[in-house]
Amino acid sequence: MKSLFFLPIRLFVVLFILYPSTVFSQVDDYTDFNKIRNEGLNNSHIHELAIQLTDIIGPRLSGSKGFNNSIRWAEETLNEMGVDAKAEAWGEFGNGWQMEKFYIAMKEPYYQPLIAVPQAWSGSTEGFVQAEVVLVVATTKKDLEEYTGQLSGKIIITPHDEELEVSYKPLARRFTDEELEGYDSAPEYRADSDPYMQERKYSTSSGIEYLSYSDFKDFCKAEGALALIEKSGSFGTVRSGGDRHGRHLDELGMPIIDMTHEHSEIHQFINLS
Repeated sequence: MKSLFFLPIRLFVVLFILYPSTVFSQVDDYTDFNKIRNEGLNNSHIHELAIQLTDIIGPRLSGSKGFNNSIRWAEETLNEMGVDAKAEAWGEFGNGWQMEKFYIAMKEPYYQPLIAVPQAWSGSTEGFVQAEVVLVVATTKKDLEEYTGQLSGKIIITPHDEELEVSYKPLARRFTDEELEGYDSAPEYRADSDPYMQERKYSTSSGIEYLSYSDFKDFCKAEGALALIEKSGSFGTVRSGGDRHGRHLDELGMPIIDMTHEHSEIHQFINLS
């Protein structure tokens, strides 16, 4: 059955061909354009709307309380503006997730608060915990076997091998036309929160059994590790995407924490000890 949504498009094309003078006369009349321009420049509420959505409602992770609050707010706000808006459910998403409280700090050799956030859909600790940090360097399952019996009650951290370089380039800039055209043909890229973890996903024909991210997490959990810390972001900014597969699980795994690159001095302390 043909979709009725194509009918207005075809009708517009026919009218444009038969009555071009009418269409052009509408373009010459800038009354409507001036009204729209005046609303945008003099009557805009974008600042108030942005504060309400980003600051007052706050984080809006899919399935979270903040997400549901944003839906109700958008529906009410649009109706107040005269738009007949209605929220409708769609599809099966799974479980929501929300951070209630989080704290992490280094205690030895001196106290230092750490810039980090837990990944969405990762689990929780059973209250406040204090534990030794263990650096795990493993790219194959054979490498991982060397840590058997050594991770119980420990916090695991993965290597931070990359060196940070100071950049004097502006944080924001406009793309050139050539750059934008290049993105049209660029392959799809999905960023990984930790390049070290990403390397574990690849295997070769050499017969070496490399680790997957899932295998690594399962091993740490089975060994009784309390939490896993990964490098994510730099220059004091944490980038956390979360473990989206967790929304389909009845029981969440161990806590996974994304920590900014600057705290790589922890590795130095571990190596020196």
